[in-house]
Amino acid sequence: MSGVKSLMDYQVSFIGEINGSHDKMAIKVVVPVTSLCPCSKEISKYGAHNQRSHVTISVHANTFVWVEDLIDLVEKQASCELYGLLKRPG
Repeated sequence: MSGVKSLMDYQVSFIGEINGSHDKMAIKVVVPVTSLCPCSKEISKYGAHNQRSHVTISVHANTFVWVEDLIDLVEKQASCELYGLLKRPG
């Protein structure tokens, strides 16, 4: 690993509704992840291919929720860590 730092883009939306005394707030986060293909893993001795995709999570919470906690929750379910930049040491 080169140790080069990069940024990862996440799409975040805050959706609010004001309706008298029943105010509502929702958070929507789109998290890029990598998932290991289970079929490829099953038939391969040395490894399997990964698929990059996006997980969308929407949360209606009664208390404060950190966007970073939602991202962490989704990323922990992925097959491996995803990097915004891949660079081999030169």
